[in-house]
Amino acid sequence: ASPTSSPPSSQDPLEDESQKLIDSASLLLEKGDIEGAKDLYEKSISIKPTSTSYYNLGITLYQLKKLPEAIKVWETSLNLNPSSDVHTNLASAYILSEPPQPQKALYHLKQAVELDPTDGEIRFNLAAVNEANNHLQDALAEYQHARRLGIKRADQNIRNVCLTLNLSL
Repeated sequence: ASPTSSPPSSQDPLEDESQKLIDSASLLLEKGDIEGAKDLYEKSISIKPTSTSYYNLGITLYQLKKLPEAIKVWETSLNLNPSSDVHTNLASAYILSEPPQPQKALYHLKQAVELDPTDGEIRFNLAAVNEANNHLQDALAEYQHARRLGIKRADQNIRNVCLTLNLSL
């Protein structure tokens, strides 16, 4: 996941100040200064909370392997502005959680697909989680969607699931 930014509003000085901090934090994150970026995103939130600042703070927490904290701030970001990117990141965090929470991951990937049905990567990820949880018919359908949306690596997964289901191609 990469950080995002919002255009400056210039109508609200607090929003402008918050956005400058987001932009500075994103530059730090791109340079690998995760802690520095995290601090600036937190400062941005203290000035003017936005879905963008929470989303980006979640990225830093995820990279720092602080999954429960990342999940919490991404949930806050979702409450402010539903986004397929946030849902996809939440799904990843739930899969990597100890213990993994595949049902929550599936929920968020399905929400991401609803928000962005033409994103083949989301479809592929949904298929992979379905396959890992032995929901093979659902996995096959999503791999086929992903392939139609240009995800070529889905071909091998389609073959594998068809073999498991004893289906011919």
